[in-house]
Amino acid sequence: MEKDRSALFFGFLLGAAAGAIAGYMLAGGRKEDLANHLKTAAATIQDELGKQFQQGEELIDELTRQAGDFFEEKNKV
Repeated sequence: MEKDRSALFFGFLLGAAAGAIAGYMLAGGRKEDLANHLKTAAATIQDELGKQFQQGEELIDELTRQAGDFFEEKNKV
């Protein structure tokens, strides 16, 4: 499930980048407006990637804790 979400999000990012490039090529005299929109989109993407990274760190921490608990229980036996 998580892998599907990551693939979907990555696909969205690639589509957004392709759209931004196409828009820039076709923008003509509105390049300043497009540049501002791209900066806003980049900030949004950066925030989302930061959230995803944080979730990944939390998952790794939880799995590390569970593995430690598991091996601690195995050593007691």
